[in-house]
Amino acid sequence: MKFRLMTAVALSGVLAASLPANAQSGTPVTAEQKHQSPDGSFSINFRSQKVSQQQLEQAMAGLLGMGKQTSFKEMARKTGSSGLTHIAYQQYFKGIPVQDGMVLVHLKNGLVTSANGVALPVPDDYALPASRMSAEQAIAAAQRALSITALLNRYPAELVITRNTAEGQTGFVTAWRVRIDGRNADGKVKMNKVFVNAENGALINTYPLINESDVTANAETLYQGVRTITADSYQGGYRLRDSARKVYTYNAGGVEPTGSFSQNPFVEDVDYVSATQDWGKVLTLNTFSIDTLGSASFLSGVGQSAVLVTAVAHGGLTSIDDADVLTMNYTFSASMPVIAQGLQVQVEDDSLSGAIAKVDFNGNPLDSLAFPMSDTSVGVHHWNDTAGNAGTYTMEMAKNPALDAHWGMEMTHDYYKQIFNRDSYDGQGSKVRNYVNGTMMMMGTQTNAAALPDPYNSMVYGMGDGVTMGPVVGLDVMGHEFTHMVTDHNGFGGLNYQDESGALNESFSDMMGVSIRFFADSSIGTWTIGEGVVLEAPYYMRSMSEPNGPANAGNSFTRQPDTYHGTFWYSGQQDDGGVHINSGVPNKWYYLLSEGGSGTNDNNYQYQVTGQGLAKAEQIAYATFTQYLTPSATMVDAYYGSLDAATDLYGAHSPEYIAVQHAWWAVGVPNNDDSTTAITTVKSHSDYVSVYPNPASTTVTISSTWQQPIEMVIYSITGAKVQTISVPTGRKAVDISALSKGTYFIKYRVSHQTFAEKLTVI
Repeated sequence: MKFRLMTAVALSGVLAASLPANAQSGTPVTAEQKHQSPDGSFSINFRSQKVSQQQLEQAMAGLLGMGKQTSFKEMARKTGSSGLTHIAYQQYFKGIPVQDGMVLVHLKNGLVTSANGVALPVPDDYALPASRMSAEQAIAAAQRALSITALLNRYPAELVITRNTAEGQTGFVTAWRVRIDGRNADGKVKMNKVFVNAENGALINTYPLINESDVTANAETLYQGVRTITADSYQGGYRLRDSARKVYTYNAGGVEPTGSFSQNPFVEDVDYVSATQDWGKVLTLNTFSIDTLGSASFLSGVGQSAVLVTAVAHGGLTSIDDADVLTMNYTFSASMPVIAQGLQVQVEDDSLSGAIAKVDFNGNPLDSLAFPMSDTSVGVHHWNDTAGNAGTYTMEMAKNPALDAHWGMEMTHDYYKQIFNRDSYDGQGSKVRNYVNGTMMMMGTQTNAAALPDPYNSMVYGMGDGVTMGPVVGLDVMGHEFTHMVTDHNGFGGLNYQDESGALNESFSDMMGVSIRFFADSSIGTWTIGEGVVLEAPYYMRSMSEPNGPANAGNSFTRQPDTYHGTFWYSGQQDDGGVHINSGVPNKWYYLLSEGGSGTNDNNYQYQVTGQGLAKAEQIAYATFTQYLTPSATMVDAYYGSLDAATDLYGAHSPEYIAVQHAWWAVGVPNNDDSTTAITTVKSHSDYVSVYPNPASTTVTISSTWQQPIEMVIYSITGAKVQTISVPTGRKAVDISALSKGTYFIKYRVSHQTFAEKLTVI
């Protein structure tokens, strides 16, 4: 590679909505409303009914409060390991897909158990634009919005109805949905889904498809010694290819990212090779420095108007612009000496050169120097040139990070196969490509790893900077990135990498990453992310057990919230709406579900969760993100989806179900103050509380034997809070004369459980 300077749904009355008469009994079938949200998400329980798929299809639009112009069409179907069938329906308006409108229907033995998803209330009088730009014009508009100078692949644009999320806009808009894979003016690769207004090409929304991850881990050969890997024989030697698992690990150092319409992210796949089956340490260049500069002006402006780019290249250099670069990094420091470390360049001959360039923030070269590294013996070597520049470089025998990536992906493959019977990310045994030393050339950084979406379906890993991070090839990186691809291939469109759905996307990848570490070697299992690869205190990136614990205060990475909308919750636009920050909330949920715990969250809610063990927690989490979530899912959707998953796996109100519920309450989902939550699943009343008479007209008596006062809330059938009551131990008469005739629910908590009793006012 040549040196390149990169610089609200209407569900009123749904609680008792009727479906067509049951074909067997001839009696009406009712649906028990579990959850509704102004953003369109819902969850309905049908387990006590006998509802067929056909019956639900006939009633779906009316049941969800949709207009006559809205319809639903089956788009995907799959059968899980538990025997349940999961069907996804795409929402349409006047025959045009509604973005994020998706209903998931779950069946067992041919009968519907539940339905959930998002149904967006596009009004029947919404008018489609009389004229619109062409698909090609929309693609060009999307390119301009992302400042893309060259496309890497081309996809057809799709016309959709979407929520208008452009600044200052509301309601719905007709838009072109465009997939853009390209390189911007800074040379960085962008893979984004872009929505542009079909009338004028204005940008409505965009979110990335590359699931960037700052997670690293400690369970791999660079840090944990020798591990058993699989390689294949090739031309008298061996290379990092596991044909049984279809895991292939390549060296992306010095390889140009593809510029053509290809399924490979790089123009060639360069193998790591070994002459023997013993993949031991290799001769490596890890550090070089510039200790003396012949020109005092070389560092002028660095950190203010310029940046230094350090690089290692092949061949004797006459011009840095012609360098065949193997690796590079940035530094904004103007202090001497200038040190490039953590390079991890394998020395195969004596033609290496070191280089440094000063460039302005627009990427224009201002000054540069280069020097040969002709002595490849182990040790510290000095260099100097005729311009008065001098420094050192270090050759050493070092472990190869590519072995870590290869072993880690093999363990990841085995985990999904053995625990979930899933063969590769798509369940079809597809090839998995690892590209080591690939993030700088694609994304402009060495301190990251990424999963590339369809059609690439590859992972790329950075080599670290030797200061904040080592090579980003930890075991839970393999699990994390692989899980992004599993999520993308869940059959329902994955999880949008933006806002709460993006935080869930990141969190489920963290969950599986940690689980894979315990699976591969329980002795190295921890509940921290990046332990061993992060080189700064506290020497890990995220803590799932204490997302905002005091140990994270000195971390160079962001502290995370452990309570929904609590301390450290992020509500801005950076980090794609806080996908790497707010993931701390479901991360803590997963830890509590596995290990249990007690405490008080940021809402002053006291919780106690009985852990169910990692084996059950991973089954519930996997079922949730592969079977029960639509692309725009929120934390509340994950709450109800995981309850459905626990019900189908272990039974309604089983210990596992209760633990799932209590763990979500512990992290504030739904909000512990109940101010914005709808009616949850109706349970029989607590043994400590009685409400009578019922039905009633003006007064009810509430009797409590619980040892402390109980806060009770009366909700309308649509989930609106209408009255709050404090009930002491004993009896209390409650005036309900202000309530209109109809059905209400009295909701309260006793002994860390929530109860909701139906109250009929006559």
